[in-house]
Amino acid sequence: MPEPMTEPTTESATEPGSAPAPALPPPAPLSPETLAHLARRAGLPLPSDRLAGVTATVNAIDAVVGALRHVPLGEIPPAPSFTAAPSRKSS
Repeated sequence: MPEPMTEPTTESATEPGSAPAPALPPPAPLSPETLAHLARRAGLPLPSDRLAGVTATVNAIDAVVGALRHVPLGEIPPAPSFTAAPSRKSS
């Protein structure tokens, strides 16, 4: 069974009066060799002719997700505490 990949995290919400956690530098893009190694460890078939395309896709997805890590959430409550107002249809 492959070991789960972890990366350092920062708290998205800060406590009142505390300084925000410092931003982490973005991770380096995965190389095709690293991605091939990870695919083998996970037991996923990854033909060499698809390696370049899959590597580009994985790095693009990681860049988009990485951008979300920098969204300042501040004091926004978690989604489960969201209360939706009843919809009002105009006639």
